Amino acid sequence: MTSGPTVSGVRESRAPLVGWLARLANINRLSDPAKCLLVSGLSLPFMVGWVVRLNVIQSNPDTARYVSRAFLPTMLAYQWAQLLGHVAIILVGLHLRRKGVERAPKLVHAEIQWWFACFAFSFYALGPFTSPFGVLLLVLPVAGSVMFPPRPMVYGFASLALYCAAMIGLERLGVIPYAPFLATPPFENGRVVTSWIMAIGSPAIFAAVLVLAAHSWIVAQWRRREAELEVLIGTDPLTGVANRRVFFERLDAELARSTRHGNALSILMVDVDHFKTINDQHGHQVGDVVLASIAGCLRETLRTADLVARYGGEEFSIILPETSLAEATRAAERLGERIRGERFGNPRNAIRVTVSVGVATVRPGEASDQLVYRADAALYEAKHGGRDRVTLAS
Repeated sequence: MTSGPTVSGVRESRAPLVGWLARLANINRLSDPAKCLLVSGLSLPFMVGWVVRLNVIQSNPDTARYVSRAFLPTMLAYQWAQLLGHVAIILVGLHLRRKGVERAPKLVHAEIQWWFACFAFSFYALGPFTSPFGVLLLVLPVAGSVMFPPRPMVYGFASLALYCAAMIGLERLGVIPYAPFLATPPFENGRVVTSWIMAIGSPAIFAAVLVLAAHSWIVAQWRRREAELEVLIGTDPLTGVANRRVFFERLDAELARSTRHGNALSILMVDVDHFKTINDQHGHQVGDVVLASIAGCLRETLRTADLVARYGGEEFSIILPETSLAEATRAAERLGERIRGERFGNPRNAIRVTVSVGVATVRPGEASDQLVYRADAALYEAKHGGRDRVTLAS
């Protein structure tokens, strides 16, 4: 016999790409150093691209005539500082990860503050009132809220807000120039220079698409896992059938539907006979196998619209929508015959098992607990009447 599926977290895939995607979907469980490594690692290509671009502009005076040659060394130094800052964070993150550190709040604060400090300088150099920065202001909270706790993100935005407020105020007072990276406005005859759009807009749009796509994928995975958790919350882990909570939720819903439409509704209470003897003679592991196998027999014998649940211990409860007392009785007898004809446990030491069943059909105005009480009383009568039988509730 093969054991049923178990849930033990996200299983690592053998394929590196699939394994990486699985870890990304589980990004909130990554260690702080791993999160900082991810953010700074994704930032490095943009930083390297800017450094290369600025070096090309600096070496060729004929390119990018709208760029201020006087401010270019400052801009290049800033890009190098930004690049080296992320490299330093990566080195610290690798060191902490090798030491097995899970929580590194100082590194998280350093990552976020460095991101926003570099972002603020870009505001100053290129001017805050541009659409790319609006895009990035949309992207940063989305990416940050997925990966990091709220407090460091709030501190980061507070620092950015204070810096930008001071910068805009100083620009209005004429203390500092607006967008010193620009020698001339990137306009010709009322139209934006194409190269300016490519230089400024493309990286921002690419970053937005990348982060939003990753965010959408992660949210989709979280929703899928949430749906799986909903199933697990309502599933008995041993037998794979519904648990007691789902049984009563479904019973209340079926009772309301039965009252509204006047349909019949029946339930079965099923108990494994002499189950304690099975545990005592064969061990609890064999007893677990017997319970799981009986649950499978119940599901296979009944309709797909019927609900099988583990009520507790060796007792199962079954909801039979739109089923009269006579039909429920026949269903209970079929269950008894099916289980009576099966052999459970080890094939070399097969166990014969029987069940006792109590049957009850809802009465007008009857509540769910009253219906269950009558079915359970019928089950009690079946067990004390000799077991391996079906008894109808009075």
